[in-house]
Amino acid sequence: MRTLPAIASVMFLAAASAPSQTTWQLAWSDEFNGAANSPPDRSKWNYDLGSGGWGNNELETYTNLPENAHLDGAGHLA
Repeated sequence: MRTLPAIASVMFLAAASAPSQTTWQLAWSDEFNGAANSPPDRSKWNYDLGSGGWGNNELETYTNLPENAHLDGAGHLA
């Protein structure tokens, strides 16, 4: 008999903390559904290019080489 009130209070807490209905509107998306080894959609993505301390004195070199960013043909950005 002691477990019944505990179960009822757990069910009440779950119902009380459920998120309210919100209407979401998608603002932007990309499905990455291009051919394997193709670049990302250039109308949505661009490259920051630079080297030799470019940006914030980083040692990295930023390129637009396909090895750095390409689609895998299965809906993923690699």
